Order: sequence, then C-alpha cells, then structure tokens
Amino acid sequence: MLAIRTAVLAQEATSDKENLYPHAAELLVGALAFAIVFYFLWKWVIPRVNQLLEERRQQIQCEIERAEATRGEADHLLADYREQLAGARDEANRIIEEGSWGSRGGVLSFLDLLEHGASHFSPERTAAIRTALAVKYER
Repeated sequence: MLAIRTAVLAQEATSDKENLYPHAAELLVGALAFAIVFYFLWKWVIPRVNQLLEERRQQIQCEIERAEATRGEADHLLADYREQLAGARDEANRIIEEGSWGSRGGVLSFLDLLEHGASHFSPERTAAIRTALAVKYER
C-alpha cells in the first residue's frame, strides 16, 4: 500500500504544468548570468583572440616573404652553379680536344703515338700538331 501511495504522489508531482516551465526568478537569474558571461567574452576574450590571430597572420606573412626571398636566392645560386658547370664542361671538352692528336678521334691518341711512333700520323696531322705545340709553348 505504501508503494502505491508513493507512486500516486510521484505521478501528481510530475503532471503539474507549473513544474514544466521555469519560474520568472529562474529566467531572470539565467538571463543575468548570460549577460555577464556575454559581456566578459565581448569585452576581454574576443579582442584578445582577435589580437592573437592578427599577430599570427603577420608572423605567417613574414615567414612567407622570407621563404620567397630565400627561394629567389636559391634560384640565383642554382643558375650560377649551372653556368659554372657548363663552363667546366666546355673547359673539359677544350682540354680533351687539345690533347687529342690521334687519328682515332683523340681518345687514345697518346697511346697510339707511343705504340706506332710519329709515322702513324698523316703529314697534315703532324704539321697541325707541330703548329699547336708551337702556339702553346710560345705563350
């Protein structure tokens, strides 16, 4: 019987419409608390967040500009390196051409000279070699 009576009282308490909606005092306190929190956020938190975002934006912009400058310098250094490399290749080719006096295209011409002697060269080629040596040693 006690259980039935408790169940009936609980049902009556939950079916009241006045417990369904908050009282005016609760609404007033909730609205006042919301206004205080909103004012605090609007006055101090939001400006600080905006300031931090602006500082971060400026920092990122500076890093982008520095990276672009570094990239430009790297591109310039790469162009210089490629130019030096091309010059070194040209110099190597010139040295190879100066050293190639043989009739086989010049790769083993000194070995040919040692093996076959000067008779291996044509008279025109021998004259060209003598001229090249004379020019080289006159300097």
